[in-house]
Amino acid sequence: MAPYLPTECLRKIFEELQNDKENLHSCLLVNRSWCKSVIDILWKQPFRFLYTCKSEICQCTNQKMNKRQYQAYNLLGTYLSCFMFNEELKINTLRQEGIDKPTYKRTLFNYIQFLQYIDFEELHSAIIDWIQFASTNSKIMNTSYISFGGFFSPIWNWIGFPSTLLSFILSTSSNNDYSINLFKYLANNILYCKQPQNNDQLNEWLAIVFCKLLMRNKQNTLKSVSIEVEIRKLKLGKFRCKHLDKFHHSHMEGESIDYVRLPEIYFILPIFEGSTNCLSNLVEFICTSRQRKQNLFNSLAKIAKNLKKIIVNVEYDKYSWLDFNTSLNIFMLEEVNSLVNLIQVQNSLSHFEIYRCPIGFDLVILALKKHLNSLKFIRLVEVKIENYEILNIINDSSHWEIMDLDISDISEGSPIYDTDIL
Repeated sequence: MAPYLPTECLRKIFEELQNDKENLHSCLLVNRSWCKSVIDILWKQPFRFLYTCKSEICQCTNQKMNKRQYQAYNLLGTYLSCFMFNEELKINTLRQEGIDKPTYKRTLFNYIQFLQYIDFEELHSAIIDWIQFASTNSKIMNTSYISFGGFFSPIWNWIGFPSTLLSFILSTSSNNDYSINLFKYLANNILYCKQPQNNDQLNEWLAIVFCKLLMRNKQNTLKSVSIEVEIRKLKLGKFRCKHLDKFHHSHMEGESIDYVRLPEIYFILPIFEGSTNCLSNLVEFICTSRQRKQNLFNSLAKIAKNLKKIIVNVEYDKYSWLDFNTSLNIFMLEEVNSLVNLIQVQNSLSHFEIYRCPIGFDLVILALKKHLNSLKFIRLVEVKIENYEILNIINDSSHWEIMDLDISDISEGSPIYDTDIL
């Protein structure tokens, strides 16, 4: 009997633990061979590990929330070190021009290359935790901040930041923080991103710097991208930490809005340098945000043509102030057309879900006709259909593994049936 299991067998075992961070980490510490076999599995979805609870009833304490902030701080600090190493060629050119680089710790692995699954709500939550931890643990906290006052009072604005965090980032004293120093160097000297002047710009600045660095430095392609920011029930088997609720609700005119408004940068991701290489072999795309997604769908259609799974939401939130001067139906129809474009360019779609599509759904069904031989799973929830005969396109198919329909009548707006066909 061989004294050790073959690497291939170990790999299969480790892959069964891909959603178990604690056990994966324990395996990583056994020896070098196990470490090499498990490191990419542990690091392929680090943001999901940070923001997913093990049960629907979250048991996380404030102590665990503080620990999560510390973990987010270390995670993004590690990625920033990887970005620094990957940008060495340009950094050396800058040094010849007299621009010194900050000292950074070279990581044992280029961890950014292991990243396969990313949800941009989770990324942005990690950015918030990173900044909060850095500012809270800084000795200069509340001693050398710029005073904005008035409009920029320290309140949480959408998914934004207190004004004290803006002051902390812009102050020269923040250079004492290792990861903040690396971030500012990369933003100013590698990407030439203009520094923010207010909270809204800070939100966008942080998002665009991390997104651009990710696209530039990801040498191999991502497998899954999601902007899944709305209703928890859409995430079957995944439970969000209750401490994220402060980022998941906004209030307007006394009403609670059950969605997150992320920076628009995440919806133009495919236009950044390096995105063609990074996104070309995506197999899963999930976007249930209620922000405008037309540009995201159209730009992604030019790059990603091998998607197997698409999960989308079409309807906008009624409080979207950007749309006051134009009918929401016009915007939604444009969005449906861009979704149709994304569907049509795929080579072999096998899984499709769409939620809350009040207009133009007939066009979506016609686009899906191309994939009838490959589609195995379809879910339609709260969609409105002008001509019910068009459903014959999918009803004639006999190879469905799951067909889940919840279709609303146009005139009444109430579901007319809800069935599962196995």
